[in-house]
Amino acid sequence: MTRAIIPDRPSRVMLSRLERDLRMEAEKFGAKVLRIGTHYPPQVKGKPVFRKRKRTTAPDRRKGSRYVSSGYKRTGTLRRSWHFDIATRGTAIVATVASASSVAPYNVVVQGPKDAQSERMRSRGWKSVPEEATKLWPKTEKAVERIFERLTK
Repeated sequence: MTRAIIPDRPSRVMLSRLERDLRMEAEKFGAKVLRIGTHYPPQVKGKPVFRKRKRTTAPDRRKGSRYVSSGYKRTGTLRRSWHFDIATRGTAIVATVASASSVAPYNVVVQGPKDAQSERMRSRGWKSVPEEATKLWPKTEKAVERIFERLTK
């Protein structure tokens, strides 16, 4: 009498460990990308601009001169607009890192894809988040492959 050959099925413990390890890699990747999005480069001061006064008086002693920087005040709004979420959709584990455009509508110009990011922002040290995520992905992909290799051993 012949018996059917039934392949071994992975145990529930192996599958839960697999899911845990994959989820952990997704969280690491998402955290790295989030860190890039929330990082502010050093503030670049603009060229001095002459400030007109209503009446002609001596230079403002508090500022030391009538010339002031055309710099800007950082409010942290862009940093607060970034968020990270991880979810399981069917058999996929999805890490989402995004910036809420309702909070910081200018985020695409500052940190968006290369074709949308302002050259001025790039020259001032702002990184394109999608570009940086693409650079980080191969390392995460190799880590995921190692997880599957461990499962098959």
